[in-house]
Amino acid sequence: MSTGVSSVAGACFTISADNVVLNGNGFSITSTGSGDVEAILITGTNNITIKNAFIEGYYSAVIYSSATSSYFSLINNTLIGEQDIALILADSSSNSNITGNIIDASGYYGIAGTLSNNDNIANNNITSSASAIEFSGACSSVSIFNNNLTSIESSGIVFTGASSNNIINGSNTINAGTSGCSDDPYSCSGIVYASTSTNDTIANANINSYGYGIDFSSTPFSGTTFSWNAITIVHVLLRMTS
Repeated sequence: MSTGVSSVAGACFTISADNVVLNGNGFSITSTGSGDVEAILITGTNNITIKNAFIEGYYSAVIYSSATSSYFSLINNTLIGEQDIALILADSSSNSNITGNIIDASGYYGIAGTLSNNDNIANNNITSSASAIEFSGACSSVSIFNNNLTSIESSGIVFTGASSNNIINGSNTINAGTSGCSDDPYSCSGIVYASTSTNDTIANANINSYGYGIDFSSTPFSGTTFSWNAITIVHVLLRMTS
């Protein structure tokens, strides 16, 4: 991009090919309309990069509508999701790199995914009203490093589906339920495993939560380790079942 752009209705950009780089070069993508629209709609599958853009005024900032994706990169952007999820990953995502972004989703989730494998989420600042990061399907080998995550009325990181070999490490700061807890089945906890947890790692996190620090309440877990975490909570430090 060599100048800022805006749209009134529909997506401002639709990326339907593979091997595409959209470089905002610091310019803005803004909406002057209203309704359920997104700034960038991605229907391609592989090797798509969005970087250096400032996106605001849309229902959602970036939506990946393809069933599968690999090697998607979101780097050094500011995403402001006005009413819904700022970033929606593909139903099945692998080898994504989400790094160095500022994400403000005052309306809902910061990042939402389903099935995830070998994705990397690092060095982001995410503020949301619902979960800052939530995966609704099975996840494996996802790395979440050095993020500053704040959920105003919900939980920080949520794995709804089976979780295995995922790593939450490297000084993540997680603030959950900073303005109280509203309509959250997980009690506004720092990290939630709602299904099975196998060989996951939680280390060096700074968690400040309204509810539970780490919630394994309904989760059979095996081989999962947690160490060197600093947890400040209103209710319970750790909830688990065997």
